Amino acid sequence: AVLLAGNLLGPAAAGMFRLARDFSSILSKPAMMLREVLFPDLTRILHNKAAGFHELGFRAVRTAGAAGLLLVLLSIPAAAPILGIIGPEYTEAASLLTLMLLAATFELAGSPLRAAAYAMGKVAQILRIYMLSVVVYLGLFYALTPVMGLPGPGVAASVGTLLTLLLMLGLVRKT
Repeated sequence: AVLLAGNLLGPAAAGMFRLARDFSSILSKPAMMLREVLFPDLTRILHNKAAGFHELGFRAVRTAGAAGLLLVLLSIPAAAPILGIIGPEYTEAASLLTLMLLAATFELAGSPLRAAAYAMGKVAQILRIYMLSVVVYLGLFYALTPVMGLPGPGVAASVGTLLTLLLMLGLVRKT
């Protein structure tokens, strides 16, 4: 993605894209931990046919989503000053950072759904969902970046991860 941003917008924009992506990765570790913590519990609940499988998963989705959205809302006024510490020319990436945090929030909120889908044995469907999301992301990245400039990759990432979240939600709700 950094190389694609560099190809479409130039090396300076690629650097800003990488910086925004790295900042937004602050939510990827909690997403991975949430998935790892929930998977054994969701598997146990599902296989023991105990109540609470969907309740636990959806409560985790709401909590993770709310925490991520709080960070997104805080980034709206704070992104430019934070990036300005690195250098004034980096403040251009403030909207990209907020959009990348939004995409990371969708990923964080989808982590419990991914754990639930794994517990349900829906590995092939998960793979298809992620493949479709990557295709949508790359297509939008390529289409929006020349038109929108630096925010284009953020919009593409947000749409791609939102699509993953919605499809995973549908997958888990069906069962």
